[in-house]
Amino acid sequence: MQPPSVQGCLWRQALQWLAAVLSLQAAALAWAGPAQPNCPEQPIRVGLYELGPFHSMPRGARQGAGLDRDIVAEMQKRSGCSFTFEPMARARIWIELRAGRLDMTLSALHSDDRASYTWLHPVMQMQSLTLLPRELLPEAGSRSAFMAQPGWVLGVVRGYQHQAGDQAMVEALRAEQRVLEVVDQPALFAKLRAGQIQAMFTYPMVYRHYLQPEELQERFATTRWDAEEKPSHVNLAMSKKTFPADQAQRWRRLIDQISRDGTVERLLLRYVPPAEARGMLLPTSPLAGQAP
Repeated sequence: MQPPSVQGCLWRQALQWLAAVLSLQAAALAWAGPAQPNCPEQPIRVGLYELGPFHSMPRGARQGAGLDRDIVAEMQKRSGCSFTFEPMARARIWIELRAGRLDMTLSALHSDDRASYTWLHPVMQMQSLTLLPRELLPEAGSRSAFMAQPGWVLGVVRGYQHQAGDQAMVEALRAEQRVLEVVDQPALFAKLRAGQIQAMFTYPMVYRHYLQPEELQERFATTRWDAEEKPSHVNLAMSKKTFPADQAQRWRRLIDQISRDGTVERLLLRYVPPAEARGMLLPTSPLAGQAP
């Protein structure tokens, strides 16, 4: 048997060295975490709408404030991308996202139509309640009881999507011309106070923003008609005109990081008590590798 050639030994050593270098590179990439989103040349345009603590314009302020802005600030810090805010009516936001004139919005519930032109990814979850005048509560113990009152009107904000049971009721009442649409939340609460609507769908942190404590004690009450209905995901929506699937996936992973490391809970605690904040967290983090 002939001893191995010097050249053969050198080749084997070179291949072993190359394999070691590639393993180190792979390990370094794994430690670095998922690829960061690519920042567009222009700032990312975020459509925001009036929704109390999610986004509102405090009196005398030069710019709005709220949870949605807080989440975008965290996205900006982690991605290094620039963002610009464009407050507008909710219905207009969806028109602009479909056309690609806006890039993102937040606090978005899922619908098949929205999913056709935006990537939707959950940030938190919320359970809606029905808000109505306190004196109507004994007669409005269920959806069917409300539906049975032909003079009662439901108020909604134009462009909103509601939880499944609520949305089905909106469509049924709309067919009976018993839905009053308004442009934003302040207008909706004004209609409720004026007695022009008999019910509306809302969330605890939202109605507490627009109603005084004494109003909640004396004039209005909440009820939950579907005790078994699960909370709905509250999503980040990204225009498909702006973000291809691979880039949307990177933003999804960034949102998952914000959820997993406790940042979403920390931001929620600026606006709601701890127990309510915990109830708004996603029960499990979405799979980072799931296709958008």
